[in-house]
Order: sequence, then C-alpha cells, then structure tokens
Amino acid sequence: MRRRIVFPMLLVLAATLARGSSSTDPVLTPLMIVQKMERAQAAVSIPNHVKRDYRLSRDGLYQELKDNGIHPRRYFYPLISDFPMYRGLPSAHRDNLPVATATAQKILCLPIYPGLDPEAIQKVVRLIAAAR
Repeated sequence: MRRRIVFPMLLVLAATLARGSSSTDPVLTPLMIVQKMERAQAAVSIPNHVKRDYRLSRDGLYQELKDNGIHPRRYFYPLISDFPMYRGLPSAHRDNLPVATATAQKILCLPIYPGLDPEAIQKVVRLIAAAR
C-alpha cells in the first residue's frame, strides 16, 4: 500500500526556491517565512500527516530522514497516556483514545528554523520524493 504525505510549508518553500526569491507571486518567500518566525520566536518544526497511501509509514519516513542527517520529530510521541504515571489509568487505555492514538502514529514534524539553508530544504524534498 502506498502512503501519501502532505508537507504544505515545505512544498511552498521548495516551489518558492525553484522560482527564485524575487517572485512577485503572493506566496511567502523563504525570507518572509524566516522574518515571521523570528518575530514569533517559535516554530522549529512543522507537523505533517503521513497518509496511508504513502509508501512509508510515519516511522519509516522518520528513519529514512534520520539516516540521511535530517532530524524530524514524531509529534504526540509518546502520548501522555503512555507515560508511566498515567499508563495504568482506565482513561489512558488506547481503546479510549482512538483519535489520539491514530494521530500520534501519523504525524511527523519536519525541521524549519531561521538558519535552515536552502540545500537542507532541497535535501528533505528529494528524500521525500524518492520515498514515494
């Protein structure tokens, strides 16, 4: 079964870089994104949903990126309900948390930060495309 993955911000960055940063389209350029992140002083990763029709699972893609020097983060991993202090509670049983459990198994955060160079972005794009 192939898995499809959605990386909205990364695709915007790659498309912008492919056109060049002088584009007048109403698309955020990498510089604009960096400036917004510097103002927000947050955003270090972007959550992305690895869908069922993508060739790799979330963990498979995580390992592929990690093996190639990219450090993604598994989002909602582990679930708080898996922590030792909650694990024994009836409310923490996975059957009671189907949406949280399913979501935790599908979300992967890609790195994005002001110092991320265009070559690293292109590397992530190439690795994801090659895994299709």
